[in-house]
Amino acid sequence: MLLQVLLDKLLVSSQIYYFYNPCIKKYTLIYSICTGQYAKSLGLYVVGSAGSDDKVKYLLDDLKFDAAFNYKTEADLTAALKRTCPKGIDIYFENVGGPMLDAVLINANNFARIAVCGMISQYNQMNSSKTDPIYRLDTLIWKRIRAEGFIVSDDSKTYSKPALAAFTKLLQEGKMLYRESVTDGIENTPKAFVDMLQGKNFGKAVVKVGDVE
Repeated sequence: MLLQVLLDKLLVSSQIYYFYNPCIKKYTLIYSICTGQYAKSLGLYVVGSAGSDDKVKYLLDDLKFDAAFNYKTEADLTAALKRTCPKGIDIYFENVGGPMLDAVLINANNFARIAVCGMISQYNQMNSSKTDPIYRLDTLIWKRIRAEGFIVSDDSKTYSKPALAAFTKLLQEGKMLYRESVTDGIENTPKAFVDMLQGKNFGKAVVKVGDVE
């Protein structure tokens, strides 16, 4: 399982080396669990959002994020980000889309950077007319925000070696923590996938297909 976690995050973090440089300690980041820990190791101010109070507690108590909030119980995401990111947002790891992206754009600083890796809030709506609109794309212009999409295979050969070295060191030092939601049986893969999209997993969603002999 550890190898799987390492390789999975290695691919994403290879892009961080490309997209997030330079990383300056004053920067404020909105990040996911593993990449947030990497950002903390660089001395950045890291904010996380999660879908339950237990997950928020994990971000704050175990992973030592600087701030975190439950996006499902916040009445106003823009206000939540303003509260947790008092100096604005410099870097955002976009994996959600919808109202969260709008709230980030409103709170973003000039020359902020957004790495667009996913739009999980929209996946079930892609074939309908119910996708959430993004209202504040104007901020890309007057704030000179850079937003760029990527998939994990982009430039992985270029950045995989430094990312592998950095993440391996953090794991060996016990500074990279991770949790897994394990579903037993390949026949339960569809349920595990749906649960992941609905945020029912706590950590990396993994399907166990059998024991190693």
